Formats: sequence, C-alpha cells, structure tokens
Amino acid sequence: MKKIYKYLLLATDFQNLELPKGSKIISVIELYDGMVLYAIVDTDTTETELYDIAVKGTGHPFPEKLDTYTFLGSVKLMNGSLVFHVFYKKVE
Repeated sequence: MKKIYKYLLLATDFQNLELPKGSKIISVIELYDGMVLYAIVDTDTTETELYDIAVKGTGHPFPEKLDTYTFLGSVKLMNGSLVFHVFYKKVE
C-alpha cells in the first residue's frame, strides 16, 4: 500500500536517508522549527534505497557535485532569518 511518510532532516551539509524501494520524494517543508521531507512510499516492500540529501544555506559554498542532484525546495527557519535549500540524489 502506498502512503505519504515524513522524514526529519538535519541542518547539515550531507546526510543519508533510507527509503523503501520505489519511493518518490515529493516535498520539503518547515515543521516545528525543523525540516521535514515527504515521500510517497510503498509500505508493503521490504527492500530499501539510499538517498544522499544535501542541505545548503543561502550564501554557503555550492560544491560542483551538487550539479547532479535534484533540487527539492527551500525551507525558511527562525522566522525567515535562515533559509536552507534541499537537494537529493539516489545513491547507485
């Protein structure tokens, strides 16, 4: 059965996220002063896939390797005084 699940993200440059195989990452938002990624997942599968998540602040260095990532969205924290931009890529 497919469901939408949320996953908490850290405000760190790179992190890995393990999702059920075939998941579709759909959005990222601010929730309770943190970042949450939403994905459509198949709860019946036991296989997983690894995703590399990159979180970059406005004005921070942007490594060339991020050119191969997909932009997911921007999240405002602390009443907009911090803005983070979230990218992802499936680890092959």
